Amino acid sequence: MDREPTLKNLLSVISYVLYVLVCLKTLQTEIQNLKDQVQELHRDLTKHHSIINTEKMGEIMERSLNIDSQIASQHSTVETMRVMFEEIWEETFQRVTNEQEIYEAQLHDLLQLKQENSYLTTITRQISPYILSIAKVKERLEPRCCIKGYITPILSICCHIG
Repeated sequence: MDREPTLKNLLSVISYVLYVLVCLKTLQTEIQNLKDQVQELHRDLTKHHSIINTEKMGEIMERSLNIDSQIASQHSTVETMRVMFEEIWEETFQRVTNEQEIYEAQLHDLLQLKQENSYLTTITRQISPYILSIAKVKERLEPRCCIKGYITPILSICCHIG
């Protein structure tokens, strides 16, 4: 699998996400400033019974509409990036799925090997006394097979297992 396009996509997404975060933070700050100004105007109107400067109110309305168009633009940009995000999510999902399948296959293989080894061990334990007995009989019949402490390989294996 060619990882370079994926890496380029990932870098594009990271830079895009950082850009969006900066834009969102800026918009949040601007909206908070507008809220503070509107709250101040509201307080002046209700508590102080002051006449509100219509020019200031117009500025707030204009900034609010500007922020609304910035939000719409950001929303459009985010929607445009959806396709790239979905491709990356699909690639990631497929990679994780493949890794899970490999893991499960390896686990299955290991369990199968463990079971086969258990069968071999059981069979070896079961036939070990017979092989040991045959080796001892052969040794009695042919004393030449043991020369100065040399133990036949079969006898050695049987002693180790038994």
